[in-house]
Amino acid sequence: MDPNTAHTRLIVFEGNKKTTCVKEHQAYPDHPERFERFEQVLCGEILTGRCYWE
Repeated sequence: MDPNTAHTRLIVFEGNKKTTCVKEHQAYPDHPERFERFEQVLCGEILTGRCYWE
């Protein structure tokens, strides 16, 4: 996951490989690529082969 794009209600953890949604907004620094309207985050690198989201 790209932490610079994570909405402030998402926590990115375990080496940027997992994320979870929380009620409290996180104190992330401003970033021009950060999602602000919906709880979204972009992948940090290109995915190939078998990949899935839970």
